[in-house]
Amino acid sequence: MPELPEVEIVRRRLWPCLGGLVLSSLEVLDPTVSRQPQGELAALLVGGRVTGLRRRGKYLIVEFGDALLVVHLRMTGQLLFAAEESERRPRLRLEFAPATSLYFYDVRRFGRVWALRPQEEEAFLAGLGVEPLDEAFTPQMLRTLMAGRRAPLKAFLLDQRRVAGVGNIYADEALFRAGLHPLRPAGDVGPREAQRLHAAIVTTLQLGIEHEGSSVESFVDPAGERGHFQEILSVYQRTGEPCRVCGTTVARVLVSGRGTHYCPHCQPRRFARRRKTPREAVSDGEPDAARTMLGRADGPPSCLYVVAAWVPQREPIAVGSLGPVEFARGWYAYVGSARRGRRARVARHMRATKPLRWHADYLFARRPATRSGLYDGPLDECELVDRLLQTAGAARGPAGFGAGDCRCGGHLVGPLSAAQLKKMLASLPVLAAEPAP
Repeated sequence: MPELPEVEIVRRRLWPCLGGLVLSSLEVLDPTVSRQPQGELAALLVGGRVTGLRRRGKYLIVEFGDALLVVHLRMTGQLLFAAEESERRPRLRLEFAPATSLYFYDVRRFGRVWALRPQEEEAFLAGLGVEPLDEAFTPQMLRTLMAGRRAPLKAFLLDQRRVAGVGNIYADEALFRAGLHPLRPAGDVGPREAQRLHAAIVTTLQLGIEHEGSSVESFVDPAGERGHFQEILSVYQRTGEPCRVCGTTVARVLVSGRGTHYCPHCQPRRFARRRKTPREAVSDGEPDAARTMLGRADGPPSCLYVVAAWVPQREPIAVGSLGPVEFARGWYAYVGSARRGRRARVARHMRATKPLRWHADYLFARRPATRSGLYDGPLDECELVDRLLQTAGAARGPAGFGAGDCRCGGHLVGPLSAAQLKKMLASLPVLAAEPAP
């Protein structure tokens, strides 16, 4: 099926031949190729000069000044300069002056063409998602699009309302390159995985273009030449063959009705299982399980710490896949947990010599923590954050990211005043002494 790289190749091959030519005639040989009758198509397009040739997702858009010809090749569509000597009959013939003919072939007859006025284009393409090769498509945008979605990653990538132009072939290859299982829920992808997936999508599509498309089935460019991307496919249609990276047998599974190929070793399936918080374990009558989760043989079911850093002036700090985050002047406090080595972790935050795992560390790498406190009590991380902010009379603020042990908005809060931070740290022993609710 022609996907973004194939349509881009068709665009690049057509433009040098069609640019500046005038459409002299148009003949519809298969009425199912368009809902518009031949007379309407001809009235809008014939006599127009080709002034541009663009692509939007899998759509090819030919500009005729005051009219547009939109072509969707669908599964087996082909635009060829010369009629083939075969029994196949073209669905559409376009004659350009001087002496250039363009034929639309389509064995399965799913392809379509439309003639539009320029002012109708926006509404016509309104349902398409972001262009994956545009600068606007960033890891943060990708993660925003995936947020909260339970659909499998493969189904998400095929949804043209989210990311336009990615189809079956390039979705399989991009997921393999990113090391993500196709059945993984899109909303479960973390920030670093989103960065990998973003890079894999862009790289895979660019490789498809560099190799002149994928001719796994019927794709050819307007001159009838086949693409070469199928020669370097890693998993697509390689079921039962060894993975090119690890040698594991490539497997196939159906995702949303589409055949999906992956390597079980390079793309392990991780089932999202929510771990009980210590408080939930205690309320469920499992105090021993709560202590086991914390790596402690005894003691209260919590092992948290608070570290705080001072930001002297407003400054943007690059926070991984989130991009630059604007930090205002003030104190920023981070509530984290550690099953073991808690004091060593606090010391690392204060030295800022080695990055840790969570997004909050991007702040501490620039502004080492200078205040800290420990908490051993009945509250989990989210509850402790809420109680500390309530005690200090503060709000979470814009720095709501950096979660580690749960899926809340995050445990980095601020900006705070010096008085608010002092109240928060002073309340830690009091909150630790409170009985579990």
